[in-house]
Amino acid sequence: VEGIKEEGGPLYNWPMSLVEKACNNLQKSQDGADGEHFFPLSPASKQDFKSVLVDKVLPLVLAFAMLSGLFIVGVPSVGKTPWCCALAMAIGRLHERVHQLRRRPGWRRGKQFDVFRQKPGEVQEAILLDDPSFDKIGVEDLMSFLDLGFQGHSDARYTPPKWAKNQWRSIMCNLWNRKAEPPASEDMHISYAAFEKMLWPIIGHMALDHRLAFFKRSVTVIVGVHALYCLLYTSPSPRDLSTSRMPSSA
Repeated sequence: VEGIKEEGGPLYNWPMSLVEKACNNLQKSQDGADGEHFFPLSPASKQDFKSVLVDKVLPLVLAFAMLSGLFIVGVPSVGKTPWCCALAMAIGRLHERVHQLRRRPGWRRGKQFDVFRQKPGEVQEAILLDDPSFDKIGVEDLMSFLDLGFQGHSDARYTPPKWAKNQWRSIMCNLWNRKAEPPASEDMHISYAAFEKMLWPIIGHMALDHRLAFFKRSVTVIVGVHALYCLLYTSPSPRDLSTSRMPSSA
């Protein structure tokens, strides 16, 4: 207020509403997640990441990279976040070359949608939602986030963050039901019910139709103690769904 009344000052005679809007915009830009544009690892390098991620999961992620986001959970300290950062750079470079963009590929990372609202999504800049609080995020917002085939947005304070079509997005977290993991076995498949039990701390509050719609929009991976489990949605009925088991020591 003093700056508006101060004659000769930079805000002299400015309307109060314009000053408030400028202050809000400045606050938004300070609160947002900053873009990252360098990561020295390759998602296809077995020296940097587990072989099972490179050999088994990477082809699935790349096959659906224009349509479905990655939802990866499981034991901590196995390289989930660094692998997603490397994937973000690789897919961003692909968009840069295919669309002949003059914008640097990279990613933005945060634990809530609020930090992504200050800047609209760009196809070459991935969004990584790291260890979010699922009880504070609506199911519809999660589905919109993981559905890469359309432009979309998710709910947040003041301004909803906007997602670009084909912009790669991923959710990474350590929250899962470790006690529900099936015992070690040579069987390459487990039931949908067994897979669901491992994710119950995250999806337990969702209705069945919402859970199926959530899995339909993502490549879902659980990094367990005995194996790595991957679910690809292939049927509207949970009775017909099965998940692949891949030994984590591979």
